[in-house]
Amino acid sequence: MLADRRVPLGTWVFPGSNENRDDVFAALARQGVVLLGESHNKVEHHRWQLDTIAALFNRRPDMILGFEMFPRRVQPVLDRWSEDELNEATFLREVEPRDRAA
Repeated sequence: MLADRRVPLGTWVFPGSNENRDDVFAALARQGVVLLGESHNKVEHHRWQLDTIAALFNRRPDMILGFEMFPRRVQPVLDRWSEDELNEATFLREVEPRDRAA
């Protein structure tokens, strides 16, 4: 079972198939949303994300990227933004780190 084994660094696994790397990117490019997880302090994860984004961009140059890079304490603000309850100025003001806010 896949969950019981470790995947070597730099290796792609497409659960439930024997597809190769190009097939995986072709399959991902057909999806409406692709979520890339990471550990923030792992350089290898960032390289993997860049490689993945570049490969997807080759197949979907019209794709949209979204990045979540906010501290946990602003999750309520992100939730309100996602629900279209905040304009951009209010969103930016509310997510500004408190120690840097004027």
